[in-house]
Amino acid sequence: MWKLRVEELVKEVSRQNGVISDKDEEKREAIRQLCYSLEYYRSRYRELLKLKEEELNKQKELSEEELFKLKIQIEKSENRLDNVREE
Repeated sequence: MWKLRVEELVKEVSRQNGVISDKDEEKREAIRQLCYSLEYYRSRYRELLKLKEEELNKQKELSEEELFKLKIQIEKSENRLDNVREE
């Protein structure tokens, strides 16, 4: 009688260990998927930062180009003024 009960308990413990092992594997898989997702979003964030930096650099270049054009216009205007004064 006791042997039968012990055998049943051993089987139950073995079954529960299998369930626990399965749950552990499910948790590991969930963690793996979260890590992949995190890495994906990190890489996309880095990509966005790089694009934003490039955009800011282009804006800076445009601003310098516009400044150059304005300087030329100012010089032309000053030359015209000088010419008018000379006449």
